Amino acid sequence: TYTGFVLGQDATALETQASASTDANNNSDRGAYDIVVEGGSSANYAITRESGRLEVIWGLPVVTKIPTASTLTYGQTLLASLLTGGEASVPGTFGFSNDTLQPAVGTTTQSVTFLPQDSNNYENVTFDVNVTVTRAPQTITFNSLPDRSFGEPAFILNAVSSQGLTVSYSAAPSGIVSISGST
Repeated sequence: TYTGFVLGQDATALETQASASTDANNNSDRGAYDIVVEGGSSANYAITRESGRLEVIWGLPVVTKIPTASTLTYGQTLLASLLTGGEASVPGTFGFSNDTLQPAVGTTTQSVTFLPQDSNNYENVTFDVNVTVTRAPQTITFNSLPDRSFGEPAFILNAVSSQGLTVSYSAAPSGIVSISGST
């Protein structure tokens, strides 16, 4: 920009125009770059050249398509869920912000971060996706029950849950069999 002209004159009053240059270009990394002003002459004006600095800052990628999370089974961490179909304005990867989290059964909102491949020049972008968690399958295994006759002493029931849960016992109809704890 030129300032200080008089008598309604403008930059056309200069015999040669000044030019500015910098080492920065469209592929430059973040950082500060000198701007050097050279040239410019006029018979009517004293020209003062002021150089400057150009600051190249972080770029902010645009996530153009939010990825979809695959369904988890209760007990799995977010690391087991695949994020597919996501797209962004620059190359990079999508990942859960806390991939060690074990969400509860149902649909929950979880934080995802887009990590640009060029981490020197682009910021990470964080957003939310829905993750569905289904119930874990459970099997209860009994040892074989021995044949018993009425009046024989009590015996111990031994059942194990595949999920490590406590197994409780009940009998129906009441009055024929009685259960106390695991006997």
